[in-house]
Amino acid sequence: MNSESTAAATSVRTKLRAMARTIATSIGELRRRDPVLSAVAAINAVLFGAFAVGIVFDPTVVNGEPAWLKPTKFAGSIALVCATLSWLGVHLPVDPDFRRRVSRVVGVGLLIEIALIGRQAARGVGSHFNRATVLDGVVGGVMGVTIVVVTVAVAALAVRARNNEFDVHPAFAAGILLGIGWFVVGAFEGAAMIAIQSRVVETTEPTVPISEEADIGLFGCLQDPAAGVPYL
Repeated sequence: MNSESTAAATSVRTKLRAMARTIATSIGELRRRDPVLSAVAAINAVLFGAFAVGIVFDPTVVNGEPAWLKPTKFAGSIALVCATLSWLGVHLPVDPDFRRRVSRVVGVGLLIEIALIGRQAARGVGSHFNRATVLDGVVGGVMGVTIVVVTVAVAALAVRARNNEFDVHPAFAAGILLGIGWFVVGAFEGAAMIAIQSRVVETTEPTVPISEEADIGLFGCLQDPAAGVPYL
């Protein structure tokens, strides 16, 4: 190996070591800021990888998709939400004890969500909008209540913080509050879809038809099994 190749290899190793130190420092800071949410984020990051393996090796299909696709998407989303709230939550001008209580509610709630979604995938059945059996209905009900509790808890952080003085630039503070607001709107979109489904489950007519390719968010869509047309 000539001197130029040796220098290039040394430079790459140096950059990789620096990157590893940065990641380790960031993870340590995340744990310091919010131990509960950072732990939930780590758990879901691991589950994301495990569920992704399930997509590859388990041929089970639910509603035309791999059974493990939905748990994979939810695990990734939960990991991102918890890591983000853990990192930015310290900037919210609220009582630290209140913030810790919210973290516990959010962390436990989202662990319940991913556990139930994963369990339904392991059974080879849908986790959302599934009332095929009493058990499936109970699972869906628990998930619905849980996500409402989590959403209200997160919204309470923004409500408590919005009239107080932030320790960051006003634009940064506005971004945090807007991000929380967007999360709350998206979560309640899912609740609205569940409410609509509860009214149309016994009817043979779909409500608002949309194309099968339309993306309607994290919580999936309803589908008229006869016509194959998804609807809100």
